[in-house]
Amino acid sequence: MRAFASYCSMLAATLILFYLVNDRYYKYKVKRCAKIGAKYDTTEIGIFPLAERLIGKKKTYKKAEYYNCTAV
Repeated sequence: MRAFASYCSMLAATLILFYLVNDRYYKYKVKRCAKIGAKYDTTEIGIFPLAERLIGKKKTYKKAEYYNCTAV
C-alpha cells in the first residue's frame, strides 16, 4: 500500500511539474514574439516544434524570426 501511495504522489508531482514548465514556456514564447513585434500563432503548439527547436533545425518557410510568430 505504501508503494502505491508513493507512486501516485510521484505521478501527481510529475504532472504538476509538467504543467508549470509548459505554462512558463508558453508565456516566454508569447513575450518573445511581442518583443520583436510579431503576433504569436497558437495553432502550432506541440512536442515536435519543441524538439525541432532543441535539435536546432530551423524551418525556412516561416517569415517570422522565431517559431510560432507571424508578422503583424
